[in-house]
Amino acid sequence: MFDAMLEGWARQQRSRFLNFDATIKPRLSLLKRFVEFSDQYPWQWQAVEVEAFLDHLRARRPTFA
Repeated sequence: MFDAMLEGWARQQRSRFLNFDATIKPRLSLLKRFVEFSDQYPWQWQAVEVEAFLDHLRARRPTFA
């Protein structure tokens, strides 16, 4: 179900003429990493999961922005 949701989201971005390699692909990659980190579906996400994920990224790369 999640993959179908991501495909729909990617299709919506392509319809806005966003570049796949420069914009859509990195966004999809980030979302997939977040799902793997949180082990939850997007409709279950809360601010605490986003904060933990960003903290995790910053711990790995202190210059992450």
